[in-house]
Amino acid sequence: MIIEDDKMFDENYDLSMAMKPCSPCDNIDWLVSIIWPLLFIVGYAIADIYVFHWFVIPVYLCGVLISTDAVHWCRGKMDTFDPKGLVGLFGCNFFVISPILVAYYEVDHAGGLLYLDDMRTWLGWMAVLNFFGILLYKYIEKKISRKPIIVKKYWFDNTALSAVILPLSIFIIVSCQVYFIISGGGISAYISSKT
Repeated sequence: MIIEDDKMFDENYDLSMAMKPCSPCDNIDWLVSIIWPLLFIVGYAIADIYVFHWFVIPVYLCGVLISTDAVHWCRGKMDTFDPKGLVGLFGCNFFVISPILVAYYEVDHAGGLLYLDDMRTWLGWMAVLNFFGILLYKYIEKKISRKPIIVKKYWFDNTALSAVILPLSIFIIVSCQVYFIISGGGISAYISSKT
């Protein structure tokens, strides 16, 4: 360990595992990306025939395209906070799960009001536009992606400083909460004002 500018560094820390460059998607990523949206869609189509409609084809294609990054991230092949993996996870929800659940719960007839004749048609056209948007996203992502910058130092926690700041912060936060509750008339007054 060396101390430099009041920070501690470990010269022996191996950065090869923590900061390795992201490898490209392999066959397992593609296989899982092909299978999971199919199982999800078929499962809901079996549960309710209303889901079986032409809109599931572009929804499935969107799921295959966007979930490769999510599967790659879930397998630990990307950094935890890599935006590609997080966009892939969000895309799985937005482009696959949400449209299928909208069709399954027949949101076009929610609350006894008829919003549209058939929401599935609009979900299908939305999925077609999403498909081309995901293709554009993948194209741009491939063109502008660059290798990550490898950081050569690993920062350790300054335990002496943390031992002072952490209890002090907790004391201030608890004091503010107690003051808030007392100034409002106590816990029972707070509960009665919210119910």
